Amino acid sequence: MAVWNGMLTDVTNLINDEGQQIHINHYNVVRSASDYDDSPTVTLSGTTWGSGLIMAIKANQGSQEAALLEQGKIKASDVKIYLPGSYEITDTMKVMIGSPTGDAYSITGNGVTSNPPVGTVVYKLAFLRYLTNGSLSNE
Repeated sequence: MAVWNGMLTDVTNLINDEGQQIHINHYNVVRSASDYDDSPTVTLSGTTWGSGLIMAIKANQGSQEAALLEQGKIKASDVKIYLPGSYEITDTMKVMIGSPTGDAYSITGNGVTSNPPVGTVVYKLAFLRYLTNGSLSNE
């Protein structure tokens, strides 16, 4: 287990040292049970400040990104972000790249992948889509 803890520390330090400043706004989404036509209510439930390694989508032949692009799950204009494994990532959050303000992104429909060796999540990879109006719907 010491090897995985060392890897977790190394990856977290790499992301913190080489990544960009980000803050993640987490939201609670409440849908009305009485009427499915109502818009959900979205409220801010917390903010996480930290760093993320931001990279462009590179859809090399045979890669995971090429497959996701071909399936329409991500777009060539999306970006990917590597985050420390300790971060809680959900599809009801907004990622701001830059500090204290910056460009707003949301998690794409493909969501988040993590590669846990022996139960320890070393990092998380998420695909982000730029929010042209700067906010989630109903925020």
